Amino acid sequence: MAKICVMVHAEKFDNHNRKMMGMHTSFCWKDLLEECPNWVKKFKNPKVDFGLLSGLCTKQVKEYVDNH
Repeated sequence: MAKICVMVHAEKFDNHNRKMMGMHTSFCWKDLLEECPNWVKKFKNPKVDFGLLSGLCTKQVKEYVDNH
């Protein structure tokens, strides 16, 4: 969240700002996808519903931001 504040020149993260929330969700999604190769090896080529995974990622980001 601090990284995004620096990028948009804000003093504090605003969870009502769509741009900030979108950037935060995007960063989290990219980090999650970077871990995919590890999942593939660990679970022997699993089938992944990326739509569902994206929705869950967005939900977790919103919960995290609301609690911090």
